[in-house]
Amino acid sequence: SQRRLHSFPGGISLDPHKSETQDAASIRLPIPEKLILSLQQHVGLAAEPCVTVGQSVLKNELIAIARGYVGMRLHAPTSGVITAMGLFPVIHPSGLPTSCIELTADGEDTACELLRVDDPAKLDRKAIYQRIADAGIVGLGGAGFPAHVKVREGTAQTVDTLIINGVECEPYITCDDRLIQEHPDEVLAGAALIARAEEVELFGGPRVELCLRDRAEFGLATLGDVCDGAGVCGGTPYTCELGT
Repeated sequence: SQRRLHSFPGGISLDPHKSETQDAASIRLPIPEKLILSLQQHVGLAAEPCVTVGQSVLKNELIAIARGYVGMRLHAPTSGVITAMGLFPVIHPSGLPTSCIELTADGEDTACELLRVDDPAKLDRKAIYQRIADAGIVGLGGAGFPAHVKVREGTAQTVDTLIINGVECEPYITCDDRLIQEHPDEVLAGAALIARAEEVELFGGPRVELCLRDRAEFGLATLGDVCDGAGVCGGTPYTCELGT
């Protein structure tokens, strides 16, 4: 089902400029020759390198460890050789350099073996939390907040509704819209998994609200096709509402 959420006074009304990208399919970019990987990828303490210059690494291999609860592990985006560690310029309002790892790609993109789960529905909340922390998942809203911290803090509260925010208020940005259009099943399955980790329960099962902007017509239509109000994702029953 779909319902309109409440409006609020104030704010700045900007031209959305969503049409420039909302109909363009996502593409996979080529692997660059060199990757500069900041150890400060998130709010909190910077990660600590666990590799050395000259060391060969595989894609997905751990290259930096978290130094605290509000911290995150860093993995190699591709296979190659660690060619430098030190201060590098990064995209940041301060303009100051920060500690980074330089990875020179070998062009093979050879990945290490991942610890896969045959049935995610069998993971308990502690296992879900730990796998999120081990994977180094952070938010993409700007601050890069470690996702495992959000999950852990949520478990300390009474949560009856999980809100998946895909509104994308900023002009030009349509990342969430495209993700929902292209991978709706994965979005719902991930939401259901987090709902189970948070032990969200309402009317006998987790309640998930997916919020999109009212102009995300295709994203809303796609979710409407796969989310009819109730169902099962990743072995978890859910009640789903779309809000704009």
